[in-house]
Amino acid sequence: MQLLLEPSDNARLANLCGQFDEHLRQIERRLGVEIQNRGNQFQIIGAGRAARAAYEVIRSLFDAAQHEIITPERVHLSLQTANVDTLVSEAGAPEPRLRACAVWTGSELFVWGGVGSQGDLLNSGGAYDPLTDTWRTVSAIGAPAVREEPSCVAMGEDVFVWGGVDVASNALVQGGAIWSPKDNSWRAVSETDAPVPRKWPIVLWTGQTVLLWGGEKLDKANEKSGAIYDPVQDTWQAMSTTDSPDKGKRSAFAWTGTLLYVFGGRDNAGGAVNNLLRSYDPSVNAWAIISATVPPSARSNAFAAWDGAKMYVWGGFATDGVGLADGAAFDPSVPAWTAMSTAGPPTARGLVPFRTGWAVWAGDRMLIAGGSDNSIVAANSHLYDPDAVAEERWSDMVPWDPPQTREYGVGVWTGTEFILWGGTDGSGPIPGGTRWMP
Repeated sequence: MQLLLEPSDNARLANLCGQFDEHLRQIERRLGVEIQNRGNQFQIIGAGRAARAAYEVIRSLFDAAQHEIITPERVHLSLQTANVDTLVSEAGAPEPRLRACAVWTGSELFVWGGVGSQGDLLNSGGAYDPLTDTWRTVSAIGAPAVREEPSCVAMGEDVFVWGGVDVASNALVQGGAIWSPKDNSWRAVSETDAPVPRKWPIVLWTGQTVLLWGGEKLDKANEKSGAIYDPVQDTWQAMSTTDSPDKGKRSAFAWTGTLLYVFGGRDNAGGAVNNLLRSYDPSVNAWAIISATVPPSARSNAFAAWDGAKMYVWGGFATDGVGLADGAAFDPSVPAWTAMSTAGPPTARGLVPFRTGWAVWAGDRMLIAGGSDNSIVAANSHLYDPDAVAEERWSDMVPWDPPQTREYGVGVWTGTEFILWGGTDGSGPIPGGTRWMP
């Protein structure tokens, strides 16, 4: 693909290309293309969609170079608007794995733990920088013991890792540690007054503390307890259970910045689901049952996201395990639920922890990625725009490439793009990953 940039302005072209053409190399790494240039004449070699994206990025940066200094960060922002997917570098990446935990630290994708290609439990990991498309190894010194399905959450810059499963011993794992990206080191988390071990709890960062609630016991019964961890004091405080969810495993949840909302969930024995909504206020250690008009039907495993004013709940599983393809938005200022558009939604599906399914608020839209309806695993992603006309609120993201079924991998939203890494296609752990920009 040929590109001629006019007017031919040497200073502007130098600004665009960067020192030693570093900006062009950045575009090449991100989009998997080759860029050759002489003066204002550029040739882009690569797959059609990637080459077209590079063409548009170079043109937009050339326009911007007339009135601003182009930096690697500015190139990264332009690449994020290209609406294209690309592969994550495999150079220096961690061992391929299943059932790992992953978070976005603010600058890197953190991946840790899980199950390796030989079925062995891992306590290794890596950190991926999408700006440079490079990995670094997470230190094993002081890391938690081997485990799969650990809970982890970003605490500002640091990462909290706790709990998980040891399948070899048929046991839940206690304890954890905090990883510091700055010096690639671990420090232990106190086990004094820590919550009992569990699978799949709600875990989030409040801005000052880690909130850990619910989940499942080893026999799949509800775990109706939780605790707040203070990383500065290295202490745990038990959460109240008064008015807390009593049939709440596999609930949908959202954090508003001050309150935790928990919707639906499933009970122990018969597997019945509910459509109850509760809130938890950590400042007073108290739960509240919320009565609001026209809630979604009862369900577990729903996708949820908070847009700054409303909680969106979509999909999930009915009592019989059948996937759902509807949802609603909860406005706490009313309080009331409003049905989400049913024009062109994703196929029925639910979010299954550590298997498939992710939901985030992607700036001005809800992003739903993956998910499953029993044995069917979705290999696509969708966006919901509440401000569009009803018939146009749902839209598809760039198709997954390769369009393979990927289970037990990790998925993380960086604030501008979605990264899917690891997992299996049924034949074994998949090396590498893919990135999408909505």
